Amino acid sequence: MIAASFVVRVCDYEKLTATLELQPVRSHQFSRPQDIKWAIEAVSRRTPGAHCLVQSYAAVRLFREYGYPAVMRIGVAKPEGKFSAHAWVELDGCIVIGGADSLTRFTPLSMAER
Repeated sequence: MIAASFVVRVCDYEKLTATLELQPVRSHQFSRPQDIKWAIEAVSRRTPGAHCLVQSYAAVRLFREYGYPAVMRIGVAKPEGKFSAHAWVELDGCIVIGGADSLTRFTPLSMAER
C-alpha cells in the first residue's frame, strides 16, 4: 500500500494507468478475489493516506499478480456544483473495490486506447 501511495503521488493519470497495463496477468490463481478484497480493505484501514486511488491501484496490482484481469476505473461527478472524483476496481464487469454504487454516482472517464 505504501508503494502504491508513492506511485499515485508521483505519476500523472497517463503514467499511472500505463503502469497497470504493463503488469501481466499471471496464470496462477492461489487466492480467491474476496481474499484479495479483504486484504486491500484491511491494510487500507491501517495505512494513512490510502484513499480510493491508492486502494484501487494496489488492488489491481494484487489481483493481476494472482491471475485476475482487474481494471481500475476513475469517474467524476459534480453533484450540487461541487466536483468530485472516485476510483474503483472492476473484475469481470463487477465492482469489487470502491463501492457497488460507483457507476450510479460517477461518470467513468474513458480509457485511452493504447
